[in-house]
Parts: sequence; C-alpha cells; structure tokens
Amino acid sequence: MLVQTLEMLRRVDGEMSVMRTEMVQMRIHFDQEMGQMRTHFDRGMGQMRAQLLQLERVQCSPHIDHSSVHIDDGDEQHLGGDQIYPSHHDGDDEACTSVLQEDDVVRVDKRPMRDRKKSQFCKTPFTDPIRSKKRNVDVAVEGSDAVPQVGDDDLNPPEGYTEFIASKENIFRDTGYLEYLSPADFRCIDDMSEWLDGRHIDSYMCCLRRIQSRPLYNDNYAIMSTPLFSYISTFWTQEYDGDNGKVFDPSTAIVPTEWTCFVDGSNEGNLPWWTVDNVLLPCNYKNQHWFLIKISLKNKILFLYDSSAKSEDSRRIRVAAVTPLAKLLPIILKSSGYYKHVSATTTSDREWDVEGTDPHKVPQQVDSASCGCFVIKYIEDILRHNEGSWQIDPNPDVYTLRRQIGIFLYRHSKFVVD
Repeated sequence: MLVQTLEMLRRVDGEMSVMRTEMVQMRIHFDQEMGQMRTHFDRGMGQMRAQLLQLERVQCSPHIDHSSVHIDDGDEQHLGGDQIYPSHHDGDDEACTSVLQEDDVVRVDKRPMRDRKKSQFCKTPFTDPIRSKKRNVDVAVEGSDAVPQVGDDDLNPPEGYTEFIASKENIFRDTGYLEYLSPADFRCIDDMSEWLDGRHIDSYMCCLRRIQSRPLYNDNYAIMSTPLFSYISTFWTQEYDGDNGKVFDPSTAIVPTEWTCFVDGSNEGNLPWWTVDNVLLPCNYKNQHWFLIKISLKNKILFLYDSSAKSEDSRRIRVAAVTPLAKLLPIILKSSGYYKHVSATTTSDREWDVEGTDPHKVPQQVDSASCGCFVIKYIEDILRHNEGSWQIDPNPDVYTLRRQIGIFLYRHSKFVVD
C-alpha cells in the first residue's frame, strides 16, 4: 500500500511539473502576442500624433504674409533650426517693407512642434492590462546600475523593509521572476523553522543574473533556476523508471524540445551555455531537500554541493538523484545546438562523471530547514571566487543567513501594488 501511495505521489508530482511547464510556455506566448499588439498600437498612435502635430503647426504658425516672403530652396538646405530667410519683393510696396523689420528678415522657427510646444497628444494613453499598478518609490529592477551599489551582505535593512514585511496589505516585491514576493514570503525567509521554496530561490537567481556583470562576480557561469532539474527528474521517472520497462539508449534517446530554451538562455535570461565554462543549477530532491550542482562543461563533470552530506547514505542518495542529468545532459546539449558553437571534438555521448560532496570541504547545515539558504550562499561564494575559501561560517548563524537573503531580495526588487 505504501509503495502504491508513493508511486501515485510521484505521478502527481510529474503531472504538476508538466502543467507548470505548459503555463510558462503559455505566458511566454502571451507576452509575445502582447508585444506585437503594443508595437502595432504604438505605430498607429505615432501616425495619429504626426497628423495632429501637423495641424497644430499650421494653427500655431506666426501670422506672416507668406505671399511677400520667398524662401530659396537652396538656402533652406543650409540653415538650422532657428533660421533666417531674406525677403524678396517683386514691387515697390512700402507697406510690405514696413511690416518686415530688422533689415527685412523674418525669423522662422523650423523645429518640430513637439520641441516648441508640449502637446497633449505626445503621450500615449496605452496602459498594459497585464501589468499590475506600480509605484516608483523604490529601486528599479531593470539594469544593474539602477540598484544601489551597497554591500550585498549588509544587514542594515533598507528604508521601508521593516514596514513591508510586517504589512498585511496586498502588496508585493517584483524581483524579475514570474511570481512576485509578498510580505508573507519575506516573513517565511526570516522564520528559521520554515523552508525556502522554489519562488525564493528562483527570485534570488533572477537578482544575481542582473548584477552578475559587476566586478565582484564571476561572469563565466550560467545561473539557472530550479525548474530544469525538476523537468529532467520527472522525465526520467516517466520514461525509464516506470512500468513500461523502457531501457535508456543514448544513441536513440530524445528529450523535449522545450528544454533548449534553458541552454540558449531564451527562457530565463541566463547566459547561453556556449559562452561560459560552468553552469550553476539549484536542485530539489523530492520536495525534501535543496542542493547545488555545478556543471563543468569543459571537463564533463557534475560537482555536488550538499549541505547535508555528513552520512554516507545521504551522499549516495544525492549521486543517484543526479544520474538522470548525467545521462541526459549530452543529449540536451546536442539537441540545443550547443556543439555548433564549441569544438566538434567535445561531442561525446558518454555519461558525465559525478563528483560527490566532501563534508569536510563544503559547509554543512546544523538544522533541518536551512538547505535552501546554503544553496544560495554556495552560489554567491562561487560567483565571488570564494569556492576555495568559503565565506560561510563553519558554524553559521542561520538567522544571519536568512536576514541577508531577505534584505538582498528587497534591495534588488521594486515595489508593486496589486
């Protein structure tokens, strides 16, 4: 009975992963359609504004007797915005010369009307219906330069942090990830008895990708989010660990085409794998434990960083959990066109090697709920060239780790009102 229940739970988990993949693809398709609609709308608005500005220009032009002023086409090509044109008269009409003062010249402002007079038609009335109302009261998400250059490990809460996490209102922080973080999500980070879930880690990865170009961080890594490992584990269970008895054959095995977006960076905004030497992949084992995989693309090795690797059984379970990735990774790279950008001599289909965690070299957790915090700190230390001398304390203060994570997410996100 227990075996049947576990099998049923695995199938449900696989179906949920498939549904989540479909939702992500639907969101991407919807964003593309909305982008095309906005482009056509803005183009139409631009044409309408041009016509309105032309009407304004006619109505607001100086009252000058144009029949008495002749502009030479040759001279017009050499004159700037505030242009002066000589006046030419066909007769001896003294009335015309009395109207044109300053040595018979007329000053004509040839700048567009939008530069001379602000028009109410210059601002588009379009409002994106899929975006929540936002207030620019905090730092912007777009661009690393928009984020204050303060220490990412600074424990001093930024302005508004305490009030935000204590709020019961329907407000959020936008980190750039698909889902916003609510005050309850930040309170979960501060609670030492709570686990970090995929939204916390994926939001953190989005923030790290935005600031990876800073000198403090190493840009030779592709920073991935959590879904990839879940997709691979579910796919392996359904294809090769199920009741169908299917045997894995690397020469004939295929993987879903949707996975190529993880390698080329088109889905998550990560660096394409062929531009880096390593990939950092946070992994969740059966909704029970977080650990990290560093994929060495040149050496074909999967390095495991596990904060709960003190027992031999734990290390053996983690190695077994990444076996599907070690077998499918060459196929994923080949189907995504990775080998078209690197040396053709590295297209071996052999299974990649897996190097387990040495608990004496990798910092270990002292509780049962901080594995997600350690994964985040592993990634930060690796990006900061600290892998050889970890900055995580051997006996870490879990509260300090969680506090740093919450403040980092708040500092590198923006305020959103639903």
